[in-house]
Amino acid sequence: QIQEWARDYDSNGPFTHISQLYGLFPGAQIDPRFNETLAHAANVSLLLRGDSSSGWPTAWRANLFARLLQGETAYYYMTRLISRYSYDNLWSINSVFQIDGNFGGVSWSLSGHSDFLTGYAPGGTNAVAEMILQSHNGEIHLLPAIPQSWTHGSVSGFRARGGFTLDIAWSAGVLSWATLTSTLGTFARVRYNETAINLSLQRNDSVHLALSDFQ
Repeated sequence: QIQEWARDYDSNGPFTHISQLYGLFPGAQIDPRFNETLAHAANVSLLLRGDSSSGWPTAWRANLFARLLQGETAYYYMTRLISRYSYDNLWSINSVFQIDGNFGGVSWSLSGHSDFLTGYAPGGTNAVAEMILQSHNGEIHLLPAIPQSWTHGSVSGFRARGGFTLDIAWSAGVLSWATLTSTLGTFARVRYNETAINLSLQRNDSVHLALSDFQ
């Protein structure tokens, strides 16, 4: 596990705080793509801390598991956040007001045969965004942690580090296409599943990517 204190204490049962995992999220020193040992240790830490008992630690767990590329577990904590720890106005339920739960959460509704988000909670959609797009450590990672229940969907205007804007669509749980636009004119490394490709774009250039580009 990831050690939290100067001395190696073990917590006695579930506990909300997970400050030792800052290197996983919102930091980027722990990345399962590049260091499986640290990622495994972070996963053990989360399992030992157990389920959350209020809004803000639930939102944090959703983000952390998304960074571990565990879409089903991230989705579990998102549904837990909405169903158990959110008021009707989508503010999160805590013993005291904690903005973390609001900034980490999102509201989604079922529309037709698509189980994807159609409305946003106040404050942000970070956990859901992390499940759809990640862009730390020099890679733009498409659909890194979408759960099986999000069979198809699309997003537009997502921002990625390095000055990029992306529109993304998927169907049957598989990438359909993505359009990447550079606002600065820089190099981009784009990943889908196990394949990463390199792109060089001029300022305001766009490139349309299909599933075949990653096969």
